[in-house]
Parts: sequence; structure tokens; C-alpha cells
Amino acid sequence: QRDAQASAEGAYEIAVQRYKAGLGTYSNVLTAESSVLAQRRLGVDLAARALDTQVQLIRAVGGGYRPDATAAVAAR
Repeated sequence: QRDAQASAEGAYEIAVQRYKAGLGTYSNVLTAESSVLAQRRLGVDLAARALDTQVQLIRAVGGGYRPDATAAVAAR
């Protein structure tokens, strides 16, 4: 997903450069910008799903999980 976002951002930069040079249309810039925003939204959605999955796992194993307490026990 990060590669897709980087690719979309690269395409956006190219579209902007082409527009500024008079070689492309503003419509192309807007289309590229839309792709960048879609990829960013997808990244946020994936991060939210990952957090939701972690919460579900914690609840499934009985809850009470605290990352700081786990790190303290592991450090002993």
C-alpha cells in the first residue's frame, strides 16, 4: 500500500510539473490528486482495521492486556 501511495504521489508531482510547463491539463492534476487522496484514505482504513483486529484479539484472550506491563515483564 505504501508503494501504491508513493506511486500516486509521484504521478501527482509529474502532473503538476506538466501543467506548470503547459504540457498537461489541470484536469490531469485533479485526477492525480484524487488518486493520492484515495491511497491515503486506504492507508488510514488499513491502520484502523489493524487496530480493530488487535482489540478483538485482546478481548478474545481475556482482555486486560497492557503493552507497558508486558514490556516490563519481558525486561526482567
